Amino acid sequence: MRQNAAPAAVWVRLLGPVTVASGGEWRAVPGLRRSAVLAALALLQGDSVSVDRLVDVVWGDRPPRTASDTVRNHLSYLRRILPEGAAVVARPAGYALELSGGGVDVQVAEDLIGQAIRSTDVRQREDRLRTAIALWQGPPLGDLTDMVWFDSHAQRLRRLLLQARRLLIDARLELGEHRYLVSELEELTREHPLDEQLHGWLMTALYRSGRQADALEAYHRLRITLDEQLGVLPDIALRDLETAILRQDPALAPPPTPAAVAATSPPATAPVRATVPAKLDALDFQLITTLQIEPRADWQRIGHVLGVTPGTAARRWARMTEAGMAWLSCHPMRIPEATPMVSVIEIECVAGQTQAVAAEIAQDPHIFTANIVTGSRDILIIAAFSDRDSLTRYLDNRLGVLPGVKATRSSLAGALHSEGSRWRLDRLEARRLAGLRPHRTDNVGARPLDPADMDIITALAKDCRRPIAEVAEITNLSPSTVNRRLSRLESDRSVAYRCDVAQADFGWPIEVCLWADIAAEHLPRVAAQLSGMREVRFCATLTGPNNLMFGAWFRNIEDCSDLEARVRRQIPELVITDRAVTLRSYKIGGNVLDPQGRLIRRVPIAPWQHDMPGRRPQLSI
Repeated sequence: MRQNAAPAAVWVRLLGPVTVASGGEWRAVPGLRRSAVLAALALLQGDSVSVDRLVDVVWGDRPPRTASDTVRNHLSYLRRILPEGAAVVARPAGYALELSGGGVDVQVAEDLIGQAIRSTDVRQREDRLRTAIALWQGPPLGDLTDMVWFDSHAQRLRRLLLQARRLLIDARLELGEHRYLVSELEELTREHPLDEQLHGWLMTALYRSGRQADALEAYHRLRITLDEQLGVLPDIALRDLETAILRQDPALAPPPTPAAVAATSPPATAPVRATVPAKLDALDFQLITTLQIEPRADWQRIGHVLGVTPGTAARRWARMTEAGMAWLSCHPMRIPEATPMVSVIEIECVAGQTQAVAAEIAQDPHIFTANIVTGSRDILIIAAFSDRDSLTRYLDNRLGVLPGVKATRSSLAGALHSEGSRWRLDRLEARRLAGLRPHRTDNVGARPLDPADMDIITALAKDCRRPIAEVAEITNLSPSTVNRRLSRLESDRSVAYRCDVAQADFGWPIEVCLWADIAAEHLPRVAAQLSGMREVRFCATLTGPNNLMFGAWFRNIEDCSDLEARVRRQIPELVITDRAVTLRSYKIGGNVLDPQGRLIRRVPIAPWQHDMPGRRPQLSI
């Protein structure tokens, strides 16, 4: 007789969006409050959790009258959808989550970090910590942090991640990996400007990398910050470290490093994430293109268009998104009572400070793109502001006082003819295109936006594929209201969806921006011609010494020359005056990238930030 196979191990992920995995396939739990009930049971695994406590967790001190019944319904629903090997069981004091052969990622991370702390073997310590850090797949507890109980747990888990990163830095310094730590430590010291231990590690890593002057400059910046904000001097240990660097104390020399470590250690700035797919195929390219055309299409229709099952399409997408190779985002094209003002800003940096400046401004909510480039400028950014005063304040009060910025030049985009949300990765056959309903952007409406519209855009900024019912729950609007408003936002171009990819992974590793001059009477026709070219992703009319700018992606650098030759043949009246090749892209479409061009976090576009009176949408992710 054939025996039944044992159920696959079941895992619950809380270190990122709340999801459940069985057999290696991750699935989200539909509904914000259902996810909250599951997350609470997972965080309190082993304890019996009463219905009253779950009500407090989900609604706080203002639950609706039907809260207890709603929680019981959610528990019943979880019983039905959880895979075999996981169960919500009733106990005398309440309910508990039981997982056979799997577990909760938070508990695994805590165990690994505890093992690392107790280990006396530095290699073993490093391995445990890397494995633990890899479990974080995004902000802990995802969208649940708007609930007070979960927010406190999310803060604890963020501190746990910082502790693990600190321990890993210490272990890697001991292993002689200082050169790979500099970028990560620079980012951490920007995030924690008063943390003396991080600054000490940065000084050590810089000095061991042969950058004595930069190590002393890091100490100088910290001393000024501590004096201005706290009125104190750096700790005595840090002052002694400065003296040792000045004396080039032999005790600061790096430990002996095996050649294999130097040859194989990856840059520390690369995030630890899911395994990158070994090979992308035609289906992956077609899936991305389908989502670029209709980003909110359900998996059943996407599967029908591509000739695969809905599950196959969803798994392909999950594989690429977990590796940071592809992502969806959403941003407003207008704001209440205004259309965002788009500006192209060129930044010249102090020698040695370009990467630090680019990483810093990539966190600003006004910035669409931020690239380190070749040519007469060091950094090129495209940003949106609510008005000219907002742009002026940004130039003066942000860039004008940012350490490392030497000079800026700005131009306004008089008209935006094409941008990244309209670019397509692949060309679908006509029969496949027939099954899609493209997101229309040809009717620009003048209807003013209101706070409810902005709340809907805010909810979609974290995941533009969110179901209408979930958006309604988040915004406290009815599903029919959300559906009606969202249709109107889409039809009048008040919201833009984007499906972006890591350039190198998908075969378009080269990005070039070109400036040109053209007689004003030819601008509309020429802009349309450029926007229709396969490689061109961005085209705008500028106010400045050059009145046209366009950006393109290429498969290799030689293709840029081919495009220029084609432009000269087809548009002889256009004169290309300057060009800049991207050396590293720090941000695209409001998304921060790692050195490989893969997504590491989102900083949603908010042109109204600090400028919009009254109630402001909270877009932080």
